[in-house]
Amino acid sequence: MPFPPVLLLLLLGACCPTLAQSHQSGYQIALFNRITSDAKQASDAATPALLDALQQQDFQTDLLACCPSIANYSAQQLLQLLHDEISVTEVVTGFPGTQLGNVWWDFSLTEAAASNFSATTLENQWEVAVKHSTDFNFSWAGIQDDVETQIYGLKAFSHRGTPASIEEAHERGVYNIVNTARVDMGSVLYGDVSAVLSREYIGRMTLLSAVDTGGWTYMCNSTDPKSPYQVDCDGYQFALGTLGHLDHLILANTRFWQGQSSLASVFARLVRPWGVNRILGKALPTYWEAVPAGELVFPDAVHFVIGSFVALFGTNTGRLLQQWCTRWGWVLVWSLGLNLNQDPNFWSTRSFWSESFGANNRVWDPTVMTSANTTQLNATRMADWHQLWDKANQTRSSTPNVTNVTWASLWELEMPWQGLAMAPIFAGACAESEACVGVTPENDCICYT
Repeated sequence: MPFPPVLLLLLLGACCPTLAQSHQSGYQIALFNRITSDAKQASDAATPALLDALQQQDFQTDLLACCPSIANYSAQQLLQLLHDEISVTEVVTGFPGTQLGNVWWDFSLTEAAASNFSATTLENQWEVAVKHSTDFNFSWAGIQDDVETQIYGLKAFSHRGTPASIEEAHERGVYNIVNTARVDMGSVLYGDVSAVLSREYIGRMTLLSAVDTGGWTYMCNSTDPKSPYQVDCDGYQFALGTLGHLDHLILANTRFWQGQSSLASVFARLVRPWGVNRILGKALPTYWEAVPAGELVFPDAVHFVIGSFVALFGTNTGRLLQQWCTRWGWVLVWSLGLNLNQDPNFWSTRSFWSESFGANNRVWDPTVMTSANTTQLNATRMADWHQLWDKANQTRSSTPNVTNVTWASLWELEMPWQGLAMAPIFAGACAESEACVGVTPENDCICYT
């Protein structure tokens, strides 16, 4: 089947992320190699059970209801389709647009802008904390340290929960989600900005867990476990995976979450047209966790960036986001996201447990790309874009608490978005999937060149 034509984004100074020089320590390389070997064995051993699950009557019934065009596929064909879609699924890290409170912990746009965007890595939490001399005298520091050393096998600090130097902090990684739900905001529970990583860059360094390790710690490994969720703590024994070996993670995830996620629901979001299968709030925390054991060096490690329309569009922080993406030559995408009257997080999804979301609203930002190619929008269309930016700014200034209804109505002003809508790439959509960031409604690929 011929591939659709490619819509080229000719970004000045940007190029397709290539196989990056390995920004890993000797310890990280050895760790990844060992886990790769173990993950291959675990994945291969889990494949028969996964194939069996794909033949079960309940799955087949759900498959026929959601995806009749593939209902007659064999289990092997279905598994190959699942592998193909997962191979192009976004790996995303979320972070706040502005620094939260007085404790430096998460990477943020504040952090990036402080150096006039000259910082060259997407820092993990320990690196941010060490750089700002954060006091590690809080309980979570020790707990997270235990998770990273005992579950992921990352190199221990000289003292539990307290890296003695930036070199020790370099040995840890940035937390990501594998966006199998194809949520438009990417890492929707973890901030106003999502950086979608280059799978080509992280492919040889990323470790996968079937569940969020921090959530598991609170729900299953605490002297006082508290959780709004019903989980099976024995459903996953932390056999880690990699982006190339992950069959054992698929059913482990559904066992752990006991109905909040299912093989059929994962399949439906991955193989059906984007947004056709709405996602329930209860499914949002059920992602796989991904931790690259290595540094994420700009620009190659980041594929593109997603900003929250509700939180940042029309703001000074939104301008900073545009400048950051222009500095490194990344496509910037705006997303309506869940558009709730709250900032969602891992635990708060219980408050919108049964609500469903299309989560399929993305447009690319033409102002970030005009440094190289502004001819894609004429002057009238660019004026429409800037008018919407100003309207969003004025709405924030004139209304103390803007409702989600107002944000939805602003998003639905179609004129500024015409020609800018995009969806995540899907298997077979683009000849060079590593170079592409999305597809248009006409299935043209949006790619770096």
